[in-house]
Amino acid sequence: MRTTSDPKNEKIKLRLNEDMKRHIDKYSAKEGICISEYIRELIRQDMINKK
Repeated sequence: MRTTSDPKNEKIKLRLNEDMKRHIDKYSAKEGICISEYIRELIRQDMINKK
């Protein structure tokens, strides 16, 4: 079992068009991370930028 110091208990469900899905597939693969981590990183960056 994987353990983390930052558990992720919350889930969201969203719908994307084909272009958006291709984009996240491409860039998450390029970064070598899963789609969930890619989206979390986008949110983290937005949180930093909004401060």
